[in-house]
Parts: sequence; C-alpha cells; structure tokens
Amino acid sequence: MRLPAFTMGAETMLINFGLYLIAQLKADPLLAAILTTFEAAQEALTQALSAFRAAAATVVETIAARDRQNSLLTSEVQKFGQTVRRAGGNDYGSPLYRHYFPDGTTSVTVAPISVQIVRVEQILMKLETEEDETLTAHAAPLTTSLNDLKTAIQNRDDAIIQRIRARIEINNNKRAWFDAYRKTYYLLRKHFRANPNVAEGFYRRMETYREDDVPAETPTEEPIAEQPAAPVVPAAPGTSAVPAVPPEQAPTAVAAAPAAMAAFAVGRDGDKGEGVA
Repeated sequence: MRLPAFTMGAETMLINFGLYLIAQLKADPLLAAILTTFEAAQEALTQALSAFRAAAATVVETIAARDRQNSLLTSEVQKFGQTVRRAGGNDYGSPLYRHYFPDGTTSVTVAPISVQIVRVEQILMKLETEEDETLTAHAAPLTTSLNDLKTAIQNRDDAIIQRIRARIEINNNKRAWFDAYRKTYYLLRKHFRANPNVAEGFYRRMETYREDDVPAETPTEEPIAEQPAAPVVPAAPGTSAVPAVPPEQAPTAVAAAPAAMAAFAVGRDGDKGEGVA
C-alpha cells in the first residue's frame, strides 16, 4: 500500500482514495470497527474542506462589498468636487478648488484605496473650518461613505484571516486522515493474519487511479453515409450545366417551378421586388 502524496488536494484524497477505501470496508461487515475508525477522519477532513470553501467564498464577497463602498465614496468625492468647482466660479484653478483638490479630483478618486482614505480624511478636516454651507453639506455623506469603506475593508481583512485559519485546519485534518489511512492498513493486516497481503486489495493503486477515470472504450458516432452526387445534365449552347433532379424529387421541383418563375417576373417587372417574399 502506497500513501497518496501529502501535497495532493484534499478533495482528491477524499474522493479518489477515502471513498474507495470506505467502499471496500463496507463490503465486509466484519470490518465495521476499522470502517468506523477511518470514517471519522474522512468526515473531519470533509468538514474542514467545506469550511475552507465557505471562508474562501466569504473573502470574495467581502472584496465585492469593499469595491462597492469604494465606488460610493468615489461618487461622493466627485459630487463634492463639482460643488467646489461651481462655488469657485467654474474655475478649476480657483483658490477654493485648489484648496480642496490641489491635484484635481482624480488624485483622490483614482488613487489606491489606502491613499484615497487619507485624502478624503484631509478634505473632511478642511471642511471643519469651512463656512460655506453648500460645501459643508457634503461632510455628512463623505463621512458616512468613508466609514462604510473602512468597515468593508475590515470585513475583508477578517475574512482573509478566517480563510488562512481554515487552510491550517485542512492541513491538520489531512495529517489526521493520513494517520487513519495508514492505521487501517495495519488493522487489516492483523485481521487477515493468515494472509496479510489481502489488505493490499483495499487500497486504490496510486499508479492507476487517474486511468480509472477514463472509460475503457470511448463511444464513437456512427459515420454519416455520403449521399451520391447528382448527375450533371450537359449544358445547351449558351447555358450553364446544372445537376439533374433526382426522380424522387422531380414532382416537387416541377410543382415549384411556376411559383419561382412568377416571383422572378415580379422582381424584374417592378424593379423594386414588390410581392417577392
């Protein structure tokens, strides 16, 4: 019996080797005690893997929430920038505009999130001494958006830490799984003491487990029979050669001829195609 590599993914271990061993043990009621020992380790690793997947999903969700809050803060900064521009006489070079946005609004809106937070905090500090109520009215929404972004960032950081812990739990349970997997081998050899080599048959071979997932015979599609080409009727002088109409299609072709000629005539006479479908 060869152990799977520890670096193998937990899901591969659980499905390709754990379930295989469990199925073999279940086939013999006398091995119920050994089965119980290994099933506990299999279930623990299964739960650890599920917890990791949930933690990884939470990380993605919190990143999306952070990006949404970042977009909302960016929108509030842009609104404030427009108000400042109008208050400064629609002049980007006015002292008022340069006071709040010395490098323009894009220096805040397109900056990395950590830099954006610092610059919004600087804007809020300047608004504390501002007397123009049209400008100070933006302080509350800016503050709310900024705090929401900080909360979203903290949630993302917490989720990443939880994912790291879940990964550690997977590794811990993988070690326990390996110990239980190895233990079943010695227990099986002890059970079959008259012929210990019987234990080898309970474990999936490392050399062939990938080949087992491929069908022995790959089904193929039935070949499509080629239709014989229609014979070509020799061309009359001044015309092009055309395929002959097969006998079974002759009635249909003859019946369709008057309608086709009528449509051709309408198109030629009207020169606009009136009546042509």
